[in-house]
Amino acid sequence: AIARSCLTRLDNTLIRMESTGHDFRLRAADAKLPYPTRTEWETFLRESKSMNEPKPGERADTIHIEGLPIRWFQ
Repeated sequence: AIARSCLTRLDNTLIRMESTGHDFRLRAADAKLPYPTRTEWETFLRESKSMNEPKPGERADTIHIEGLPIRWFQ
């Protein structure tokens, strides 16, 4: 829900490049990348010998982001 809100706010935003004085329209959308399905991903993680899933930070599908300026999302 938060990501969708951010995309909605960013899409079609005009950005003026101070160095050139030109306006550019920002496009924001969901990426359509060829990722494995959830079932394929879960199977890979379960069968992988190098990952200990219960151990914090070991899941390869986890991303932690912090410290972003709140004004980006207002």
